[in-house]
Amino acid sequence: MIYKVCLTAKANKVYSEADSVLRKRIAKCLKILQETPKNHPQIKALKGEFAGKYCFRVGDYRVIYIVDDSQSQVIALLIEHRSQAYR
Repeated sequence: MIYKVCLTAKANKVYSEADSVLRKRIAKCLKILQETPKNHPQIKALKGEFAGKYCFRVGDYRVIYIVDDSQSQVIALLIEHRSQAYR
């Protein structure tokens, strides 16, 4: 099943302002999320206050997202450096 990937305004801002190397890596991540949003070596289901969300590691950056199976949609909430992602 192919999922539609949407970015929040905050995630889109980070994506559009990223350098070309990081932008390509994030684009590759988003393509993977279209096909397998829950099962990939770089994906981790989050716990605690982030329960129900997932994290995809992109180098030193993290893409925090939720999966809406009923609408076949992945919503990227945040794209942040790992030092800021969980605050």
